[in-house]
Amino acid sequence: MTVLRAYREHCDATAAELGVTIAANARVFSPDLDHSTWLKPSTVTQGYRRMCARLGWDMHLHQQRHYSAICRRCVRRWRAWSTRIRSQTGCDRRLGSR
Repeated sequence: MTVLRAYREHCDATAAELGVTIAANARVFSPDLDHSTWLKPSTVTQGYRRMCARLGWDMHLHQQRHYSAICRRCVRRWRAWSTRIRSQTGCDRRLGSR
């Protein structure tokens, strides 16, 4: 949320410099200065594809969705495992903490 707030503040400042006001219910990501319209999905996909090409990555946006889901699942499993180990051993300290 902090990043989104900072982004909104940046957009508000940019719009104010040009005499435009962004409505409270405006779109978060928009091609318009007043954030009144949505980004087209193909625009996001195309931008991601171009970024990957510049970086030499052979992947597309859908693969990023799967990667994120796998990471979330791994984090949940790690937390469950570490909680179980701490409760079984009677050690309530986390690894690396003092």
